Amino acid sequence: MWDASQRADESPDYQVTGRGPSPQSQATRQAPIAFLRLTRVALRVVLWVLIVAVLGVAALKLTSRLWTPWIGQALACPEHVRASDAILVENFDPDYLLFERAAALQRAGFAPRVLVPGQASPDPNLPNPVSLGFVEVMARVARLQNVTYIPVREREPFAFGVAYQLRTFLLKNGIRSVILVTSGFRSRRSFLVYHAALDPEVAVGCAPVFGPTATPATWSRSWHGVQNVVEQFGKLQYYRFYVLPFMSPAEFAGQGPAAGQELHLP
Repeated sequence: MWDASQRADESPDYQVTGRGPSPQSQATRQAPIAFLRLTRVALRVVLWVLIVAVLGVAALKLTSRLWTPWIGQALACPEHVRASDAILVENFDPDYLLFERAAALQRAGFAPRVLVPGQASPDPNLPNPVSLGFVEVMARVARLQNVTYIPVREREPFAFGVAYQLRTFLLKNGIRSVILVTSGFRSRRSFLVYHAALDPEVAVGCAPVFGPTATPATWSRSWHGVQNVVEQFGKLQYYRFYVLPFMSPAEFAGQGPAAGQELHLP
């Protein structure tokens, strides 16, 4: 028969006393069990997260007719069009639909003159030829009349700086009311900026322009529409809570644009 010392030498799971497995052996055997328990808990958490995510997506889809128009309309300025001295086309994101809407307003008799701010060349008194060429083509296709290209300096915050540069041009040329024609989902931000820069000397109306597939009711149907709305929502909050309350217009107010260049369109 083996004695206790032989058992201890040949089997490390037993102590010299022969009373059962050692604490080290028990810990080694319990480690896989603890790992399996943790794995089960993790799987349950992942499962619940997936269930909540699926239910959330389903709820958003089923209620999209309620919240989609509300979000879209929150980014758009209320349309306010009346007889004015000029139509101001915000051409920062080049879009032919803006020129088309401006032409419709001009033909309807709301304003005789169209102003299009655009990028200046390194010489601030001269327009950027590429930007000027685009505006000429779009204005010609839309059959606009009496169009003035206004070269402006691009500085951040961009819309804020341009609005205060245009203020100098408008007051110098005796323009006391404008209709702002701009992209639909950025229109509320643009209206807030121009209203802060021009009021009360220049009255500002607003004409938001939406594309055929991205309206306040349909923007959530495409990834591009969702991306645009998220981007414009972030920029709106940035201007509303930081730029307008805290940025000083002094550094922009003294930098009026050049006299503007009349476009000779057939």
